Amino acid sequence: MIQHNKPYFDQSDQDAIVAALKTGYVAQGHEADMLEQELSTYTKIPYATLVNSGTTAIYLALYALNVGKGGEVILPTYVCSALLNAIYMIGATPVLVDVKEQDFNIDWNKVAERITEKTQAIIVPHVHGVPAFVPGECFEGIPIIEDCATALGTKIICENGESNHVGRIAKISVLSFYASKFCAMGYGGFVMTRDKSLNQKTKEYREFDCVEEYQPRFNFQVSDLNAALGRSQLKKVDVFLERRKKIAALYDEVFNSKGIVKQSPLFDCQYNNYRYIIRLKQENIKLLSSYLYQKGIKTIIPIETYELLHNYLGQEPQGFPVAEHIAQSTLSLPIYPAMADNEVEQVVSAIKAF
Repeated sequence: MIQHNKPYFDQSDQDAIVAALKTGYVAQGHEADMLEQELSTYTKIPYATLVNSGTTAIYLALYALNVGKGGEVILPTYVCSALLNAIYMIGATPVLVDVKEQDFNIDWNKVAERITEKTQAIIVPHVHGVPAFVPGECFEGIPIIEDCATALGTKIICENGESNHVGRIAKISVLSFYASKFCAMGYGGFVMTRDKSLNQKTKEYREFDCVEEYQPRFNFQVSDLNAALGRSQLKKVDVFLERRKKIAALYDEVFNSKGIVKQSPLFDCQYNNYRYIIRLKQENIKLLSSYLYQKGIKTIIPIETYELLHNYLGQEPQGFPVAEHIAQSTLSLPIYPAMADNEVEQVVSAIKAF
């Protein structure tokens, strides 16, 4: 069975973990420090704080922006529930908005309608790695958090031809190196910012022990073993990007010939091809998914209807028609660097014959 998603590990990843293990230091240390520096160098975002998950990273980003009890946080309904968890953990209230049909990203017209005097932050996910429009550090005076959890390697092409890695525009951003993300280190996330004071606040929270002034904090640190794997994975970003691009091009050829569209960016960018998501009628989604499974190919619906945040919260689906339609009309195909050439050809051949 060809899995829908699988991380790519090679000998260099094993060597990195063994080398870290041989130092005898397995808590957070040198490897974590180096991973932070190397990620900052790659993204050109000056400050990075390594934590144990992307969910933690969102929580700390909210904390750094002084979001808390009585405040509201605007976010799209079509997104992972981890964002909802972080908002509730910080004590704020989520305010959900719909998304756009082509790129699945936040609809800024809907955002403008939901801002109140209680709004303390806006979370803008780059959904499935496709870059969302980010108007600046703030929107109508409200700080923006970029959720780049699935968007490592995605860059926006500027008018002058230069490219900016996602996460560089907003006040603060987050990344994830979870097992299924673009780079996999088991568990791990990052809070990233250009603001020294915000970075200091997140670092001080993470360094919970041996401090003069007490305040309640959690241990969000990461083992150097995980960080060593993260460093090894980060070295492969360009290789991963190229492999995903090659697979996507083969899929594009067959789906374009059938007139089938997919999730796609609304502006010029270098998309990391984290997911390959096609759009079909709901009945055809079920037929294609079942057909591919019989051919030994696993697919998924990227976000099921029940997983839409407004449905989790018991809000009326009529208020989120685009997200509802997307959830009912999408299918995600396998696309990852660990796919062998014969596996890619198996998927392509099966699609051609469907």
